[in-house]
Amino acid sequence: LLIFNAIVVVGPYAGLVGAMAGLWAAAVSILASGAAVILFVPLEPLLRIWLPIEHIVGVMPRIAVFFGGIALAALGALAVIGMIYLSRWFVIGTVKYVRMTRRIIR
Repeated sequence: LLIFNAIVVVGPYAGLVGAMAGLWAAAVSILASGAAVILFVPLEPLLRIWLPIEHIVGVMPRIAVFFGGIALAALGALAVIGMIYLSRWFVIGTVKYVRMTRRIIR
């Protein structure tokens, strides 16, 4: 059973762990980028001092960028909440599999 687990189970499990890490990174980065956009709108006049760009925001009005940042932060927060639940289910499934394997071995 140990050889079976080493050959058949460890590879897909490592892939699932990598996918979970990637999803966590995506969720946190979406949340952080939304927060950065929200903070950018009020700080934009100060940033013009250091950045020699005439129109940083571009064509979109500042209020549209602000609400877009709120939407992006909300999407990131929902993704983080979803990842918390998914991680819980993943850990519960892993523990159940390990317990089942230990029960079969004994």
